[in-house]
Amino acid sequence: MRPARSLSWSALLAVAVAAAGCGGDPGGTPQDAAPSQDLARRLDAGDSPDLSRSADLAAATDLAVADLSSLPDLAVALDLAIPLDLALPPDLAIPPDLAPPPDLTPPPDLVPLPDLVPLPDLAPPPDLAPPPDLAPPPDLAPPPDLAPPPDLTPPPDLAPGCQDNLKNGSETDVDCGGPCPNRCAIGKGCGAAKDCAPGIGCVAGVCKVLGGCKEILAQGAGNSDGIYKLDPCANGTPVDFYCDMTQKGGGWTVAGWQAGSAKTSLGITDSGVVGSAAWSKKLACVPYTEIMVFNKTSGEAYTQAYTAGVWNQVATNMAIGPAGKAFKQGSYGPNNSLIMMGCVDYAYNGAVETAYACDSDGQTGIKGHIADYAGEYCPGGRLDNTWAWTDGATCKYRGMAYTWGFAIR
Repeated sequence: MRPARSLSWSALLAVAVAAAGCGGDPGGTPQDAAPSQDLARRLDAGDSPDLSRSADLAAATDLAVADLSSLPDLAVALDLAIPLDLALPPDLAIPPDLAPPPDLTPPPDLVPLPDLVPLPDLAPPPDLAPPPDLAPPPDLAPPPDLAPPPDLTPPPDLAPGCQDNLKNGSETDVDCGGPCPNRCAIGKGCGAAKDCAPGIGCVAGVCKVLGGCKEILAQGAGNSDGIYKLDPCANGTPVDFYCDMTQKGGGWTVAGWQAGSAKTSLGITDSGVVGSAAWSKKLACVPYTEIMVFNKTSGEAYTQAYTAGVWNQVATNMAIGPAGKAFKQGSYGPNNSLIMMGCVDYAYNGAVETAYACDSDGQTGIKGHIADYAGEYCPGGRLDNTWAWTDGATCKYRGMAYTWGFAIR
């Protein structure tokens, strides 16, 4: 492609006129081209068209509406940079006069910024006074000499010493007694009854089952009414006994108790369950110096002291002690009755009379449970086939239900 070159007005118009004369506009005539030719010559001479003249304006218009489409090779002839096969556009319509833009309203006058007042000169900060010299702290007085703590008594030897299968510290035996919570069993070492199991005493440094309730109370091995293990005959076979630890000073080994109408003896054989409604316990080997007859129902009791001895009674009718103090147990009355009696302070004409049990033929002074041929001084006379409780001068509870028994210590 060759570079385009500029065309003179005359050349351009000549081409346009030629195109018009050669049929660019089918309705054109040779005469119509005269003004255009004239304008072309003038232009070529260097004149500028005066469009205010109607002739120049018409000529210019003719030139503007020439149909150049019949000259497809015009671009080649004029060395224009247009492809050969490019058809020239149809008559270009003259764009309508563009209306001038409306007058734009000028922006309002902007108010000028007020004159800024300059900042006043800031006064420099006053000189800061230096802090006063801080007084040094006073010399602290040293603490007074603290007295050393008193020597603390070491605690007693507690667990694990009480669980190590060794006798150590103040234990009285292996892992028991002393500070240990475990109490020592029969045969173990002890310093007192408190080192031994409940109800077991400490005899010669050994925990042992005792022979009577009085020993238990004396050693502090027990102080409440109830069942305890005793081995009065020291045969190595402890058995249950009932201890009265509260009545008349406590420490009583009970032979048993039963109804006022009962016909069995107490303290000679074992019967019933210890501590139940009616029972008896053999007191063999139990040491004693006192005997007590008691009314369990009314709470009354009578005691008497005797020469120290060991219980060895085996007969139904028995007498212990001298007349006026004797303890008697037995029966004496009609063969169809034979209610068991028990009393203290017995005497009959200054004698004991074992066979008569508690019958004294009306002589007073006897205290306890009486029945059948006894009690001539009771209201209602002799007690044939019944019973009563006597205080030695009169009788009460005649034929009434109550429980009686006796105990030794």
